[in-house]
Amino acid sequence: MLPPSAVMFLLPLDFMRIVWIVTPFDVVAAAYLLPRLISGQVLIRPFAIAVFLFVTLSVIVAVSGIANAVENNENFILIGGLALSILKGLAIVDAMSKKKLWGSSSACWGFLALNVIQTVLFVTGIGFTGSDRFSGLFDQSNGAAVFQAFAFAFALYNFHYRKNIVPLLVIVSSILFIFVSGSRGSLVSVVLIFFMYIAFISIASVKRFSVVAILGLTASVALLAVDTEVLAKFLATMTASESGGVARIGGFLSSILLSEGAGFTGEFESSRGYLNDAALDFFIANPSFFGVGPSVSLDVLDLGVRPHNILFSSLIELGFVGFLFFAISLITAFFGLFVPALRNSFRILPFLLYCALIAAAFKTPFYFLLGLPWAVLILGYSGVMRSDQRDFAPAATNA
Repeated sequence: MLPPSAVMFLLPLDFMRIVWIVTPFDVVAAAYLLPRLISGQVLIRPFAIAVFLFVTLSVIVAVSGIANAVENNENFILIGGLALSILKGLAIVDAMSKKKLWGSSSACWGFLALNVIQTVLFVTGIGFTGSDRFSGLFDQSNGAAVFQAFAFAFALYNFHYRKNIVPLLVIVSSILFIFVSGSRGSLVSVVLIFFMYIAFISIASVKRFSVVAILGLTASVALLAVDTEVLAKFLATMTASESGGVARIGGFLSSILLSEGAGFTGEFESSRGYLNDAALDFFIANPSFFGVGPSVSLDVLDLGVRPHNILFSSLIELGFVGFLFFAISLITAFFGLFVPALRNSFRILPFLLYCALIAAAFKTPFYFLLGLPWAVLILGYSGVMRSDQRDFAPAATNA
């Protein structure tokens, strides 16, 4: 039987798509969860919540497909994908509940390992394309950016309690990757996560973290300087506007300082905002309880891509009922995670992961076909369902 620490260590593999939503983590989650389901060792409350979420959303998808005469294979593929994703979320929650510090130590090692591999690929030029800004282990730049946002949340939390070098290295590598990729959405996500961290943790801890993070970032740049050729390539990429990097983020930050553009909050609706506007206009003109059907928004909007927001995407494809499902789920998860974190800062990690999820979900709905978003929702529902507002987090000591 696969140990929980292995699940948390291999969790970052869920961001590496092979085909559609299939990732290497699927095998890990199945190897961990199936024996526990058969032997009845899975936590009852998370399991019940996972079943509720899957059944409810599957019914909405099925009814939407039938109402719009969508081909059955579209429904079956999406429902199968949801089943796989929610099961992965259940496996993550179960593994987190059995590890000290939510398994953040094992997760940090996993995120660090993938970041090191990604750094090597970037430096050697393997998998790096100017047109997509960032690839390598990831099939597109948004995937790499969201990966860094979740990595930052795990590392920030673990560094607060463990004070070792591993989460610090994850934080430094995440910051470097964000600037290399030029992902403004990821930068906003990290800023949001950091300010949530400040809100729940003592000022002394924030100062200590800031000093060490700056020193670590300086040291990483100094290491690059050892090889002048590598440093030159790194700086060239960072400043090349066509490949993202500092030039892209610099323009974004300068627009904020000069009061040009929408600022940080506007980043959630900037470059792809027209897709959300088009989805809302279409729904107002064609109101529906169950939408136009799964995957049909590509045809009815004729814009080449889906709305880059889980709420707008569900509104047009699954109608008002689908929109209501995701809206209620996100609101419920917020209160289920925020209140426990407010009462005990040890429980802040799920809320930091929620912040990363919100930033991702408001940029693209794809990330709900991964396991971690559903793990966050399951934890959120669990927090609401418990009358004493306590979750099943393990003890903070002896991590």
